[in-house]
Amino acid sequence: MFFLRLLGTPALELDRTPMAGAARHRHSLAMLALLARATGRTLGRGKLVGLLWPEVAESAARNRLSTCLHRLRQEVEPDLLISEGSTLRLNAERVRSDLEDFEEALVSDEWEAAIRHYRGPFLDGFWLPESPPFDQWMDRERAQLRRQYREALETLARQAASQGEPREAIRWWRHLRDEAPHDSGVALALMEALAETGNRAAALQVAERHAALLESEFGTEPDPRIAEAVRTIQRPAPPAGETGTAATGTNPDLSEGPAPPSPKGRPATARERHPPPDRRVVAVLPFERLGAEADDDAFADGLHHDLLTRLSGEGELKVISRTSVLRSRARGRSIPELARELGVGTVVEGSVQKAGDRVRLNVQLIDVADDTHLWAERYDRELTARNLFDLQEELAERIANSLHSKLRGPRPLTRGPPGSTPTEVLEAYRCHAHGRYRLDERTEDGMRAALAHFQRAAELDPEYPEAQVGVADALTLLHEYGYEGAAPALAQAEAAARHAIELDPGLAGAHASIGLLHEARREGPEAIRSLERAVELQPSYADAHNWLSWASQLLGRAEGALASARRAVELNPLSAESVSNLSVSLTMNGHPEEGLHEAQRGRELQPGWGTTIFYEALALFDLGRYGEAGRLLEGQAVPWAGCGPEATVALVHAIEGDASEARRAMEEFRERGEHAAVGLLHAAFGEVEAAMEAFRAVEVWDYWPTLTMHHYYTAVLGPLRRDPRFEPVMARVRGAWGLL
Repeated sequence: MFFLRLLGTPALELDRTPMAGAARHRHSLAMLALLARATGRTLGRGKLVGLLWPEVAESAARNRLSTCLHRLRQEVEPDLLISEGSTLRLNAERVRSDLEDFEEALVSDEWEAAIRHYRGPFLDGFWLPESPPFDQWMDRERAQLRRQYREALETLARQAASQGEPREAIRWWRHLRDEAPHDSGVALALMEALAETGNRAAALQVAERHAALLESEFGTEPDPRIAEAVRTIQRPAPPAGETGTAATGTNPDLSEGPAPPSPKGRPATARERHPPPDRRVVAVLPFERLGAEADDDAFADGLHHDLLTRLSGEGELKVISRTSVLRSRARGRSIPELARELGVGTVVEGSVQKAGDRVRLNVQLIDVADDTHLWAERYDRELTARNLFDLQEELAERIANSLHSKLRGPRPLTRGPPGSTPTEVLEAYRCHAHGRYRLDERTEDGMRAALAHFQRAAELDPEYPEAQVGVADALTLLHEYGYEGAAPALAQAEAAARHAIELDPGLAGAHASIGLLHEARREGPEAIRSLERAVELQPSYADAHNWLSWASQLLGRAEGALASARRAVELNPLSAESVSNLSVSLTMNGHPEEGLHEAQRGRELQPGWGTTIFYEALALFDLGRYGEAGRLLEGQAVPWAGCGPEATVALVHAIEGDASEARRAMEEFRERGEHAAVGLLHAAFGEVEAAMEAFRAVEVWDYWPTLTMHHYYTAVLGPLRRDPRFEPVMARVRGAWGLL
């Protein structure tokens, strides 16, 4: 059975895995979306071609539709679509969509189920080139589905309030506030719910943050009812003995977080609450392509990536990661919106045009606070690799000087005379650019495609250090995510990374690759040293901070993991991978509520990604919301975590009283040799010696068992961690990761 995911990032899936080829083609996905959303799931061919190819003659458009159908039937499933005369429909026996699940849950008043199915806006981030009619249709459908989602959230909030469950009401109002942050009615309802629990401070924080948001984005004030509610909340409360709760108290579970500081106790001014953005926080936008040549994209992407890398080596600047910039730009954000979303004070934008043997680059530097141009420049050069890298140096120095920063100067390369370029082969440069773009996807298809591009770049120029780094990163990440065995992948990765360091000892990416490789080989201290060296060489290298957080988690260094994760998210705020590391780092440092929020944000950034779902469940578990954690993980597979999701579900059964199901799972884990899961379940049943025996039987301390021993499932393992018999187990864990 195929599954058509349309709420969030669209994909046609088989066994929860997005399909490639024809199933990923934009017109294929658009056609499937039209059929899934149509009344009766049926549409005429004339209607389809009018929406999909409005600028093409009808006969040619019908030929394109036939070709699209043929490819889907040939590459995906012959019976995926059924033709009935001049109409088409989805075969309900072969494909189901999340739209059906969402709509059925709404019809049945199963509001929580509907919310689970809504993993993001309809066709999030999708567009169809040269088809305004399709875009208009998509916008209408997206708005209607979003409205239904918001109505479901509001219904749950009001139901919880009427049933005397204020915590649940607040939870749903917060979800709705996150979905509709500008809605004063939602802010007011959340304020009232918080005030009813006695948490007046949090209610006032909601009002203050809502007013600041409207002021900064629209220059308007909130609904007058909010001001009235603030006055009501601020009235002196009756003595605590006259009410069920102390009206001035705060409940940490319900808090909105600390209010912005006020100098010397006076109310903070608008400028103090929202200071102008720091100019030294920089976003470099993708260069607009003005040429028509097929490889323009590669040159534009390469310039973008390399300029980011050059600037991020300057410690006085904080340069936002390419992943976050691309994701924000794909959402259609204007420059002011993008700047607010990424927290930047300066934006670099430009265009690149390639014509024959020349390249033209137009670049401008924009001060976000004043919406003014600090400078604008045009560069027109002969198209050579040397000129491309010289351009990057000139641009980086001009930007840094404009921001009162001082560049350290070009990194010395070991080959060639001073000023030599990383590669003289333009085709190698192009392949490397394509590879970095695909590697950022962090999917198996993306990583394998990236590897092929990097290998081709390395073949074209064996002394191109960045190409060697790409090969190393792609191979190691394929192993890390569970898609590739350790040998020979890691041996090939090491050879490539070592070669890169020989070519350029000061290349931060090469040191980060070595660090990730050490981590994959369970060489913890060496991994930390190499990653710290990468950060020293390139302070704004988001991936290095992110991987340093991951390595710190595995070595039991929770506080260090959190510090690195926070830095990674500052530099790459829209990366699901970075946000997921921040989520779990918060949870393991005793902040599960914040960890839950970040995990949910990660799911919004990359719907359906198993890692963020797993981390959301871990936060729910630490919050004591066991049933929610178990339901979230039913049927989930996270390759790097092994049996972790399955064991968590079994653990929920044990805690919630379904002992027979938990015991059945425990015996299955025992038969499979999953001793860490067996020990965890014994601990849940209070069988301490049996738990210790199971932990002592673990032969390979892989990722999930290691993290479990150090950080996870505090409610179950907390008492064991204080038991002297647990120390020999932890000694074996530390030894497995090179900590003797």
